[in-house]
Amino acid sequence: MVAEHHFQQYVQRFIDNCRVSSERIDRHNANDIPNALTKIKRGPTMYRFVLFFIITGLICWSGNIGAKEINLNAGEIFHQGDLTVTCGWGQASTDPTTMAIKDCQYWDNFNQKCLFEKTTYVYKNIECIEECQHWDEFNSTCHYRTKCTFYPSQKSFVKTTCERFDDFKKTCLQTKDTKISR
Repeated sequence: MVAEHHFQQYVQRFIDNCRVSSERIDRHNANDIPNALTKIKRGPTMYRFVLFFIITGLICWSGNIGAKEINLNAGEIFHQGDLTVTCGWGQASTDPTTMAIKDCQYWDNFNQKCLFEKTTYVYKNIECIEECQHWDEFNSTCHYRTKCTFYPSQKSFVKTTCERFDDFKKTCLQTKDTKISR
């Protein structure tokens, strides 16, 4: 009974504060809220007010949908699925440095993880890729990985690959060096 009385007082205050049309709402019928609310005069200000709140709500709600911000320091690596991002060091014109970019070479679709990463080293427009040259599919292991060495004075890479591989012992018997430059 007390709650009903407070509710009726709330409805009365609501009706008293609203602009009403020339018809007065009968205070005895204030309990009939749907009929009372239909008699409230709706002006252009009310529509602007409602539109403002709808637009504001949409902007606030849609702020960062699907966006992800990641801050990496130099040399840090971020992995997500088959995406790998490596933060490289800036290349100064007086100090020749390489940038390393890691990427998944062998991906496990069942466990959703990278089994082996290859690394691409870049200096200006020269690149050298360290990757798995001899992959064991059954054990999901790399038995020989190529190697890149950068020589700043010559501004070139030397890539070491396996020329002869022993499949039984799973070792490289003979390597080959190849110079990569402009």
